[in-house]
Amino acid sequence: MTLLRRAAAAFALKQNTERPPTSYGGSSLPTLGLGMQTSMLGSMAAYGAVGWLFAVVSRIAQGVAAPDWHLYRPVRPGERTEVEQHEARDLWNSPNPFYTQAELIESSQQHLDLVGEAWWVLLRAGRRPAEIWPVRPDRMKPVPHRTEYIAGYVYTMGAEKIPLEREDVIFLRLPNPLDPYRGLGPVQSILADLDSERFSALWNRNFFMNSAEPGGIIEFADGIEDEDEFERLRDRWNRQHQGVARSHRVAILERGHWVDRKFSMRDMQFEQMRKVNRDLILGAFGFPKHILGIAEDVNRANAEAAELMFSRWIVRPRLERIRQALNERLLPLFGGGLEFDFEDPTPADRALALEEAKVGFATQALTTNEIRRRLGEADRPDGNAITVPQMAVLLEPEVKALSRGLADSIPMARARAANLLTPAVARLLEKQAAEVVRRLSALAGEKPDAQVSAVDESELWPDGQDEALAEAIAPAVGRVARAVIALVDGTLRRSAKASEEEALVQLILRESADNVVRINEATRQAIRNALSEAADLGLNLYATVNGNEAFAGLRAVVQEFYRGRAETIARTETAWAANEASMGRYGQLGVAEIDIIDGDVDEACASRNGTRVALSERPQLAHPSCTLVLVPVVPERALLAEARCPQCHRTLGRNVLASTIRCAKCKQDVRFEDGAAKVLTDNGRHAIVSVTE
Repeated sequence: MTLLRRAAAAFALKQNTERPPTSYGGSSLPTLGLGMQTSMLGSMAAYGAVGWLFAVVSRIAQGVAAPDWHLYRPVRPGERTEVEQHEARDLWNSPNPFYTQAELIESSQQHLDLVGEAWWVLLRAGRRPAEIWPVRPDRMKPVPHRTEYIAGYVYTMGAEKIPLEREDVIFLRLPNPLDPYRGLGPVQSILADLDSERFSALWNRNFFMNSAEPGGIIEFADGIEDEDEFERLRDRWNRQHQGVARSHRVAILERGHWVDRKFSMRDMQFEQMRKVNRDLILGAFGFPKHILGIAEDVNRANAEAAELMFSRWIVRPRLERIRQALNERLLPLFGGGLEFDFEDPTPADRALALEEAKVGFATQALTTNEIRRRLGEADRPDGNAITVPQMAVLLEPEVKALSRGLADSIPMARARAANLLTPAVARLLEKQAAEVVRRLSALAGEKPDAQVSAVDESELWPDGQDEALAEAIAPAVGRVARAVIALVDGTLRRSAKASEEEALVQLILRESADNVVRINEATRQAIRNALSEAADLGLNLYATVNGNEAFAGLRAVVQEFYRGRAETIARTETAWAANEASMGRYGQLGVAEIDIIDGDVDEACASRNGTRVALSERPQLAHPSCTLVLVPVVPERALLAEARCPQCHRTLGRNVLASTIRCAKCKQDVRFEDGAAKVLTDNGRHAIVSVTE
């Protein structure tokens, strides 16, 4: 039994003599006379005949089918909870035995973009829908009603016409200004251009396959009166010159005269015409060409803009159309009180978010948490207040403004590293906590009445935890250290020697391994403190592990201690690595003083915020997740307007810090100090070569 016959049997639709159909305007437009007519069938056939149309429509359909969908139940205005189990969710995830959700959406979106319509027929199990089937738009016909707008629908399959009730059809369309009952897609607006593109491709194929090259006319002064001779000449000409394998052969004429009548691709501006056709197709859909991999005039900025435009103005509006159809047509059949929604495919505009955060901070228009949300960061407990910008008082007038950028770029670099590190640490800590709880439970099961003093704290702690945590943290520590070194060098117009950078990074990695021991020791100490408290209360092992009215229990202590610990460790370790990298590089560049920037409102941080100290003091984080940032003090007199190599006179930098700079051409280090340029020779001795102005 075919799908629609099954539908007819399931619906048991009866003739309704009280709802006679009324006439309405047809959905087709006049024929343009260029090969493809404006019928729905012709528009869908163009999908397989025109390459650029196929590329655009298929890419849009794939983009619309990609986002995940979720089912929600509204709780109150602005709040909703996700529904994990429901018949409607199962139906949407698996529409029918032969279509996946993605295939249903892709097929529907193809129809919408090609003809402006998409039709879903619902098959029911009882009163509720059990299957969703997409059907061809050219086979569906709405039956208008004088007072109720639509009486029903008719599906035509050959000579058979199958009536369908309104409640069993979901109709999605792009409104047609000439026909309120049908849709109109972008393809109908460019059918003439599609014909032009298709005929261009056919002409190009026929140029190679069928052209009797060289093309033109053979003239005979006295004509050819014998018909047999004419046929013989034509057949011989075609045998010798027609087809790709025989193209461009030399033609030998016995008595005739050749008159050239051919047009070359260059004469027809063939390439330009096909590009125009391509751009017209892309323009009808508002489709950015970079999404198709067309690399004309492409750079990172307009490629990112193209991706944003594709998601925001092409994919998302089409998803909204489907979402409305699901919420207003499908879900009411399940009783209502639910709503489908999709995950927004629009990529975050990082540059815009950063600019908004900067403006909001400078103008005191945004709270700290509002700024953090724009940057994808979690809220802080103390972040609901306006932070007063303090950069204006941190740097003295004689200090160059170029070091101010580090106050923004270093926190961003360590935030990116922390975001990457947090999941890795979380996975490790989850295993660690699970093992500690398992061992606690085993002890309580074996010796429930034993005293707490019988517990050896080392029995609770898994082996190899220091090494495992160090291994998890090391990649992020190395990444943020290298990033900060690059930021410092870029800001101060310097380039670090590979050996200097690697030596500093390795030092930071070794010290980071020592930090890991302290991190795990804090966990062990929390367990010791809980055991000591239980011992003071005189609890047995079972009560110590599971707790009672007076004691929360070791199990609860461990779980509470680990909550949020991964994020704290990630932020603290990346902040520490960033500050160590910045101070280490400042020392290599000859910076003597640094300004402390710490926006926290706690006493320890607030007391030093905005102060200037010697680099040798090496300020450290005041507490976990501390936001300490250290920026260099660079007096203007220490900057060179222009630094040149005294040997090859190559410009090594402008507005740079007076110190040692590597000349890539001469492969020598040049030290700038006291107005003199000195070349550092291989044996380490200095020779004054020239004096900078």
